[in-house]
Amino acid sequence: MIVEILTMVGGALIGVPVQEAHDWAKRKARRSDELVEHALVESFLESVGSLADQAVRNGATGQERADVRSRCRALRNDALTLLGLASSQEGSAEPLLPMAGDALLQTARQSGEEFSRAVNDALMARLRSSPSWLGDAPESLVAAARTQLLAGTLAAFRRRATDDEGLFRALMLDAAALAGYQATQSSHRSDRLEDFGLRLDNVVRGLAQQHDALLASADETHEELQSIRLAALALLARQRDADIAQLPLPQRFRSLLSEKCRDFVGRGFVYRELESWMAANPCGYFTVRADPGMGKSAVLANYVRRTGCIAYFNQRSCGLTRASQFLESICHQLAERSGVPRQAVPDNLQDGGTFAELLDEASSHSEGPLVLAVDALDEVDLSSQDRTANILYLPSQLPQGVYVLLTKRDVPLPLAAEVPSNTLDLMGLQYRSENIADAREYLDRSADTPAVANWIRESGLTREGYVHHLAQRSQANFMYLRHVVADITAGRWTHSDPDVLPTGLQDYYANHWRVMDMENMSTQKEKLEVLYVLLEYQEPVSIRLLSEITGEQATTVAWVLKEWNQFLRRETVGGESRFSFYHESFADFLRREDILEASRIDLAEINEMISLRLLQDFE
Repeated sequence: MIVEILTMVGGALIGVPVQEAHDWAKRKARRSDELVEHALVESFLESVGSLADQAVRNGATGQERADVRSRCRALRNDALTLLGLASSQEGSAEPLLPMAGDALLQTARQSGEEFSRAVNDALMARLRSSPSWLGDAPESLVAAARTQLLAGTLAAFRRRATDDEGLFRALMLDAAALAGYQATQSSHRSDRLEDFGLRLDNVVRGLAQQHDALLASADETHEELQSIRLAALALLARQRDADIAQLPLPQRFRSLLSEKCRDFVGRGFVYRELESWMAANPCGYFTVRADPGMGKSAVLANYVRRTGCIAYFNQRSCGLTRASQFLESICHQLAERSGVPRQAVPDNLQDGGTFAELLDEASSHSEGPLVLAVDALDEVDLSSQDRTANILYLPSQLPQGVYVLLTKRDVPLPLAAEVPSNTLDLMGLQYRSENIADAREYLDRSADTPAVANWIRESGLTREGYVHHLAQRSQANFMYLRHVVADITAGRWTHSDPDVLPTGLQDYYANHWRVMDMENMSTQKEKLEVLYVLLEYQEPVSIRLLSEITGEQATTVAWVLKEWNQFLRRETVGGESRFSFYHESFADFLRREDILEASRIDLAEINEMISLRLLQDFE
């Protein structure tokens, strides 16, 4: 539906025929403009909320009002599917209804009013096709949906377009570009100029008169246009952070979500499979499996951000690996969702009994599916629990309506389930094209930053060549892309020959190891000891404590951490900064036998240094 809504918006903005606006809308939808998509989703949810309020007021009986609320919750939960953002490989470029595609295109050649009616009819047909939407629904809801849902979504979107400067600029630039293209179709130069001026006037009238100042500078340079797009993306990122800050999660996890969701792109195929599987099963376990750096945690984090579901993130580098830590956090979250007093949750949980009871209680209070998202099962310390039990004491049976979303590497783990289970292998051959497409989208966005654009020029590449080359080199590994793009942006990658770039994540780490001269044992002792203490301590460590363990000056420790900053996470505890590895894949690299041998590091000696310092606290 995003294409059809954009068609109506585009036609109103620039006054072009509906067919041309429809073509523009399809191109824009394929570019996955998150700012516009976010505004459309919010506008749709606002319209559904108004629809629910009116239909509930008009409901004749309590049962009918409850039915209306249930159906409107389904509409809200399925917003992404209805808008076309989670229904096809090309996302929002899919027609509203496959069967209505030809009919909509026919009406697109006619008037905007006829096209609007056709879109509304197609939307109503889709809503009536689902029992949970409008199938056999109260007439009060059907009538309200027919007259208000699409119109309300458009009205809410127009308000956002006038109130949100970032959204306005995104639409204004695209509308101006389309107006310019249409003007070039005229045969005479004077006609083209006049036509272009008229279309720009339509842009002004269609959006907001108060934005005249923005359009006054119609000769903005290419660099300024890039800065507008970057500012719009930054605005969306701030909105994401604001959304995450409101989630009922521990602060540590909210900070992690902000990191993992930053620059997140694509992965729609994962969410489509998850939502389809949930719709087909009453409960169960859904596991996303992949190698390090492929984006498992980011997929899960973005799902948590979108849905606000209960979540837990195992993190070996931060010491979050024990079953008791998981049980404490997840049980308190379940208690909060079900209204159970926090003090009713016992301390020092040692098994899954309380967990199972609270899961039953929370599911009975949930108005829809109850989802638990648990990241990085492979980082769990299995020695912290009964070896005969499921990992983290996850129950073998689940209440109806309860789904557990898991991520892990391709390693065997103890999880015996007596409910439906499914595993999505993110690295499966059937997803290769989707993974490469997502990597390309990530790189295409990065090409707008001035430093990257300059590197592309110096390397003799086109924008498309840059996207293609790095996507292939990355092997669709997003941790690789994150590091390489950061190196180029910060000026750390000075080679202008793109063929010098490493291939794959482990090759990237090995190349960086050589660049940092870590093979020179005469000068790197302090660097190695600081890194390996971070590796073995397995909790965030302060500069002060690192200095005491290694015997190095605090200034030396701070210098080493600054050199390796791109691989580290920094958090503040009690006013003191503490450091840990950002991603477990770098810890894996440090543990490699060839790296340990070349570095002449003895992990037993590192652990002895740590133990000696810890013993001082007990003397």
